[in-house]
Amino acid sequence: MTASSDYARLCSLPSGSYYLLISSVKAGGKDKYNVKPENISFTITNSDWEGNASFEKLVKNCKEDGYFEANGKKWSCPFYPTPLTKAECEAQKNNLGISGCYEEPDYWAGAVKQCGGVQNMPTQADIAKIVSSIYKGNPNIEEYKDYNLTYENGTASSLGLPEPPFTLWTGEEYVGLAVYEGFWPTVVRWLTNGRTTQVIQAVCKNGL
Repeated sequence: MTASSDYARLCSLPSGSYYLLISSVKAGGKDKYNVKPENISFTITNSDWEGNASFEKLVKNCKEDGYFEANGKKWSCPFYPTPLTKAECEAQKNNLGISGCYEEPDYWAGAVKQCGGVQNMPTQADIAKIVSSIYKGNPNIEEYKDYNLTYENGTASSLGLPEPPFTLWTGEEYVGLAVYEGFWPTVVRWLTNGRTTQVIQAVCKNGL
């Protein structure tokens, strides 16, 4: 019997009749694959047996697949933006959909540029679905509300995201500030901050 080590464990069985139950490996407490069929009855004669099962990947990992999924959209892996100067921001703001340019270095504007425009940055609704994807129970959260949640280790990394704590920019700005979401092991919070903050990461719709 041969199989990829990510799918199954190899074993040696004597001749006889067997019932095989196939279950998916887990990613952050959730099935990583949809297995068909899940149950196979078979007989081994002279140590020979052949059988097949398909594994449809359910959890997309941006490091393996080039994107992860949330809110029906594909997203790049998180990255730390390269900032723009105020002059660079002013020169490109109309094309990028930026309302105004203020202090520098402007990391939020840099994220917008790397994503190809504000329209490719996540909305608060998109961020809420990312929260739902990585916290226990797939919670539904509302915009501008803080929540106490339960995080299971490995769930975020199964999508290619960092393990909490981490932060992600949205595409929303308010007179020199921008909105971002903070992800912690037991709480998520909507926050606004100056755009010169370099520790906040970004994701882009449809990949970089």
